[in-house]
Amino acid sequence: MEAVTLDAAMKFPTRSKMFDAYLADVEALLAGNKFEAAQNLALALPHIAVALTDDQLQSSCQAFRTWCITWVREMTEELAQEWCSLAADCGADLSQGVPFAALQSLRLRRRMRDPRSPASVAIAGPDADQQVVASRCQALLRAARSWYATEGRHSGMVEKNLARLGVLR
Repeated sequence: MEAVTLDAAMKFPTRSKMFDAYLADVEALLAGNKFEAAQNLALALPHIAVALTDDQLQSSCQAFRTWCITWVREMTEELAQEWCSLAADCGADLSQGVPFAALQSLRLRRRMRDPRSPASVAIAGPDADQQVVASRCQALLRAARSWYATEGRHSGMVEKNLARLGVLR
């Protein structure tokens, strides 16, 4: 990746309210011990990131796996495939390659304030399965933040697609 110039840094926003709100929703669900709902949203993050970089807002299981291997620490091909299968089970709607449900939940909400992350997200659930889900969600949250800070906010296509989603209500 090329070094970001001062002009480019000024041109692109440091954050996206839509993206921040989506991440805050996942964190709030985790903090509220709603692990399944948090996992559903978190597993859509790779599809969202891939779709935002595409002019047709498309994603695929292969693109999902590639994104996970690139952005999630300690990711293996097998684990990426497992997460892709879980994303499909959670309802990642890839109608004609476009993750409609995920992109629809990303849209800007009216009267949205700056999202605030919960003070602390409890990973320790009552059982091991919930701990695995919480860890998976947090890994995807870290990866999504890293992707947006490193690439997403510097991409004209991502910003264009975020703007398109912001006006499509």
